[in-house]
Formats: sequence, C-alpha cells, structure tokens
Amino acid sequence: MRNGLLTTAAAITAAVVLGVTAPTATAVDQARTTAATASDASEASMHGGSLTVYEDSNFGGRKKSFTRSDSNLADNLWSDGRTNMNDSASSMKNTTSDDWKLTSDAGFHGDVYFAQPHSTDKKFSDNDLGNDELSAVRRL
Repeated sequence: MRNGLLTTAAAITAAVVLGVTAPTATAVDQARTTAATASDASEASMHGGSLTVYEDSNFGGRKKSFTRSDSNLADNLWSDGRTNMNDSASSMKNTTSDDWKLTSDAGFHGDVYFAQPHSTDKKFSDNDLGNDELSAVRRL
C-alpha cells in the first residue's frame, strides 16, 4: 500500500510542477480498481483449470473436479451427489499448469502417482497408484 501512496503522491507532485491539473480522487480510485481487476484476472488464468478424476477407465462414469489439494477424499461425493468417491477413481485429466500428487492413502501417504500439467491418464491400473485406490490429491 505504501508504494501505491508514493506513486500517487509522485504523480500529483509532478502534475503540479508541470502545471497539469491533478487527477481527481475518483480517477485515482478507478485506476486502482482497474489495476486490481487486471491483477485478479492474471492470477486466475495462472491457476486455472482443474484435476478431474473419473470413476471408470477411459474417463467414464461419474466424475469429481478439484482446484485445490484435499488430504482425505472420504468426505467427497461423485458428481451424482450421493456416492462417496474415496477409493473408487480409475482415470484422470489434469487441465492445470501444475503437477498434482495423487496418493492411495489419506494425508498424502501410500502409493504415489504424479499427474503432470495438461496430462491425462485413462487407466490408473497401468501405473503405481492402481485402480480404485485414490484417497488424496495435492496440487504442487
């Protein structure tokens, strides 16, 4: 905040020295709002996407998407809103720019599988995690 005040004060001082009308408080507030909105949009695009896991191989069945880490999937439901999804995922799509650590046990323990950015895995049984074993996801 201090840098923002110094920048505003410097702009007003320069305007007075140069004989230019100083910006109004409304104009300064609008500039700050525009800058904050642009910063928020940039942050969202940097961290966009999700890790989506699917109940069946080949991205079939019910699904569940994550945008942040979850150390225990026991309290998560599939997209139907009724069925617990712990230990029942078989494939995934990572549409984020981040790596994800998928583990077979809660607390990020047990067998581990790393999902690389913008990757897919159509069959967990072909890797170290295994089919129907997912219990935690960590965004790295």
